[in-house]
Amino acid sequence: MVRRLLFFLFLLLAFSACSSWNLKEKCDQTNWFEYSRDVAMSGRYLEEDRLIKDCKGVDHISSQQMDIGFKSGRERYCTFESFLRNGESGEPVNFKMCDGLTLYQMQERYAQGLKSFCTAETGYVYGASGKFYKNVCLKKDEEKFLPKYFSGRSEFLKKALLQMQVELQSLTSMQSTLQSQISQISHEVTSLPAAQDCQTINVYNEATKSNVPQVVCKEAYYIQNRRNNLYSQLDPLRNQSSEAGARILRLEGQIEEARREQTKIPVVYQAEVIPPKT
Repeated sequence: MVRRLLFFLFLLLAFSACSSWNLKEKCDQTNWFEYSRDVAMSGRYLEEDRLIKDCKGVDHISSQQMDIGFKSGRERYCTFESFLRNGESGEPVNFKMCDGLTLYQMQERYAQGLKSFCTAETGYVYGASGKFYKNVCLKKDEEKFLPKYFSGRSEFLKKALLQMQVELQSLTSMQSTLQSQISQISHEVTSLPAAQDCQTINVYNEATKSNVPQVVCKEAYYIQNRRNNLYSQLDPLRNQSSEAGARILRLEGQIEEARREQTKIPVVYQAEVIPPKT
């Protein structure tokens, strides 16, 4: 029991160390000017961002570049034109970030953008493109927007599911082939004969203070060479199989998520899902 607990703690520490190293590497590779600029242009404050919080926690962040980037993004975000564009794109906004602008004028420009977004025509195109509606339209406008959005979203999910199912079949077939190859090579490795090359050499004997003949045997070179060759084939196959397995798991999760979302769309707007041919 104690051994199991110690082993579990070892794995936990190893995972924690690996995660910390990966986080530090990600933090070091981040362009903090561009990243914080994008945070501001999405209408968020720096302290609301998860990556910034995590990188501050491991002290791997450029505060100066982050501050400059945020100010640059905020300057671009806090314009009347920006609120108009966000409205036209169906994006929510944060008026509080822009205390240098008149609230009424910001709201007016945003409403002007929403007027062109919250239409039946835009609703279908928006849903069919795979985008999520972010509850920005007024209730009276949603009555026109949502039916077409659901129709377009349902069509998108139908196509996406078909594509993912085809890809899943392809990955599953590929992994099956890889596993078969791995099994065959592994079997050949375990079936290699125990052939040895032996030779007599002189070995110094401390007791007699003289060289005495001694037979020394080692695995035959051609067996050793064949095993090494087989191992060199196994490693890339195992890596490919592992990557395919990870992709299969991600794809299965995405398929399940798409199916769950499909059930949330009112039945009248759901597109018929045709399973792929087997």
